[in-house]
Amino acid sequence: MQLNRTVQALRRLAISPQLLDDAAEPGRQAEAPKLLAVAAVARELQGKALDRLWVCSQWDDALAQLQPVLQSAGIAQVAIPASLPLAQRRALAERWRQDARASVLLCSDAAAQGLDLQVPRCGLLNLELAWGEAVLEERLARVADEGSRGLPLIQLQAQSGFEAALLQLQDTREAMPACSLDGDAGLQLLQGDALADYLSALAALLDLVA
Repeated sequence: MQLNRTVQALRRLAISPQLLDDAAEPGRQAEAPKLLAVAAVARELQGKALDRLWVCSQWDDALAQLQPVLQSAGIAQVAIPASLPLAQRRALAERWRQDARASVLLCSDAAAQGLDLQVPRCGLLNLELAWGEAVLEERLARVADEGSRGLPLIQLQAQSGFEAALLQLQDTREAMPACSLDGDAGLQLLQGDALADYLSALAALLDLVA
C-alpha cells in the first residue's frame, strides 16, 4: 500500500505540485503547465469542434485546482464535487447541459456516478493518464452513446517523466495488470499471480522512468 501511495503521488505530481503540498492554500491558483493547457484547449475548441467539454479526473482536489485557472482565463464552468448528494449532482449536471454560458464541466469519476452526461457536440478531456483502459471506456460511455460520431477526446500528458514512461509501458502491454491505482479499493490487497504481475509492471515502469 505504501508503494501504491508513492505511485499515486507521482501521478498527481504530473497534474500539479500543489496536490502534494499539504500547506497549499485552498483556492490559490496553481502554477502548473497541465492546468494551463486545459484552459488553452477549452478556448481553442469551444464553439468550433464542440459546444460542451467534460474535464474528468480521478481526483476532486485536482479539479478544484483547475477552477481558478479557468476563472482567470474567463472560462465559466460547472463543478460537481463527489461529496454532494445525488440529487444536487444531477441538478448541476442538468445546469451544465442547458446553460451555454458555462460549457465546461469539472467532474470526477466518483462525482459522475448516476449522472447523465450525454449531450450533443461534447468533448472529453482526461486530466491524468489512467493506469488501465477500463477507466477511459467508462468515461466515454458516460458522455457518448453508440451512435456518437467524431467525439473529441483529449488526453493531456506531461512530455517527460512518469506519465511519459507510463504511456510507453502501456504501448508494450496488451493490458495493464489490475490494481487499485484507478480508484478500485477492492484491489488494494493483491495476492499470488495478480500481485506478481503488478509488481512486474511497476519494475518495468521504474526502468523506463530511470
